[in-house]
Amino acid sequence: MTSGNVYARIAAAYQDIAAETFEKTGTVAGSGGGYKFIPIGQILNIVRRAHGKHGVIVVFGKPEYDADQGEGRTKFDKTTKNSYGETRTTTWHYAIGHIDVKIFGGSDDDYIETSVPFEVQDNSDKLTNKIITNAERCLYRTLYAIDEGGEDPESINEKNDDIIPAEKPTKRGAPKDDPFFGKPEPKVEKKDDVPDFKTADKVEASDVIPSEDELNNFLNVKGALPLHRETVKAFKINKGAKSVYDLSFEDKVELYNLIEITEGSS
Repeated sequence: MTSGNVYARIAAAYQDIAAETFEKTGTVAGSGGGYKFIPIGQILNIVRRAHGKHGVIVVFGKPEYDADQGEGRTKFDKTTKNSYGETRTTTWHYAIGHIDVKIFGGSDDDYIETSVPFEVQDNSDKLTNKIITNAERCLYRTLYAIDEGGEDPESINEKNDDIIPAEKPTKRGAPKDDPFFGKPEPKVEKKDDVPDFKTADKVEASDVIPSEDELNNFLNVKGALPLHRETVKAFKINKGAKSVYDLSFEDKVELYNLIEITEGSS
């Protein structure tokens, strides 16, 4: 086992991890053949071996939420209708927050501390598991410079003033029937315990789900605006998608409804 303080041990682990090859063996289904990514299990296996060899111990705290920073945990019901007229209501749990982490070296007083952000959502009982997984991925990707590929934010430079909204679709008739620009904004009540967090007790989707082309256009336009840029980026990362076009149709509908929740509560 490596001797020295926690910094020396992390440096030794970094050297071993840098010599490993990470393979994109996971696949997210989507248009254009889907998108490949590095599974969290593969990252953890390599990091665990390096940590065990060099005596690095990572201890995650509990999820925390700072309402002053727009963090919180909530749930909302989402109702969608397919092309056959069938409706389905699903309860989604959504959380954005941070976890304090201690990385120990050779003793209980030899450690460094950091705070790791997370942003996840789930429609079953796995939200807490996803929070920990998301925090682990974020910590190890930054600590050991593990690159999963994907869109490089530095490769795109767009001025907000230059963004021209897409023309309103006219094939459905009057603008009031348009699912993007004619739909009234849902009313959202903020919860008392998290006053600044975007939330809704129940949100109904559009009576007519937009076509995939319309969803692509809508999400690309909204994703370039300051209000939604981080939400769209985090959603794509969570789904392992490089761009909006790599999301499945169901994911696009989910993101579309999430954006409307944000707009309704802003």
